Amino acid sequence: MATKKLLEQFILNEVKKAFKEAQEKEEKKASSGFDFNFFKTLGTIPARLNYAKKLLEQLGAGLGSSRETFKLSANRVLKIAKNEAGVAQTEAELEFIRNNSIPRNFTTIEEFDPKGNWIVAELVKPFESEREFAIETGINYQFYENLIKTIQDRKPQNLQSLLFIAEHDLEEANNKIIELKDAEDFKSQVALQDYEDTFSELEPFVHRLKALLKSKTQYNFMMKIMNLLERGLEWGDLGFSHFGKNSKGEILIYDYGFTTDVYKKYYKASSSDRDSNY
Repeated sequence: MATKKLLEQFILNEVKKAFKEAQEKEEKKASSGFDFNFFKTLGTIPARLNYAKKLLEQLGAGLGSSRETFKLSANRVLKIAKNEAGVAQTEAELEFIRNNSIPRNFTTIEEFDPKGNWIVAELVKPFESEREFAIETGINYQFYENLIKTIQDRKPQNLQSLLFIAEHDLEEANNKIIELKDAEDFKSQVALQDYEDTFSELEPFVHRLKALLKSKTQYNFMMKIMNLLERGLEWGDLGFSHFGKNSKGEILIYDYGFTTDVYKKYYKASSSDRDSNY
């Protein structure tokens, strides 16, 4: 019996050793030749980006309008600002990190440039679809999207008060439908159709919101999102593609610098940018 336990322990130790060696090999491969101390001395945006592109794996195919992300190791990424908007977004992320009153549902920042030119952050595996978001969070994505926009429009104190508002709107729509149902004039028929459409949209919304309030996991997730909304995070950084899971299996937002202030200063000229992913 003792021999069996010793064998099992030996096998377990060997597996751990092999895993550690593989991880170290991956980290070395990911940043082979990359000198972080040298990188810190680079004084221009082109110099930083060119150096990183030569020696690191680029993530996201450089699609960000303001920053580019590179894999620095198995668990860390390097985000480099491409312009002033990128610097502003980095500084916004640092503000979130420094504010201890905000419940954490975003990636940690391990190291940063005091001028906001770059940060080293926790690596996550991004969600690739609305379906994956729904599976991982338990929240239907279309409902989530509608919920965010409703919170932005109605600005409730919490989710319970939002339910009260939605139920009130649902009751009002139903009363109007009853009132207009027997009317025959064209104007009343148009209004009736509008209220019926409102009712058909609100009824499933109220049903899903009630279910969310009964789920501790979903409720806590959305309360953290509301906290970020109250502090100015825009929808552009709250879509499914800005979420992912870290090595611990935690669901986190990995880009959270697109705040209202950043939007107004750098993107307001193009209204379509407000709902984009950065």
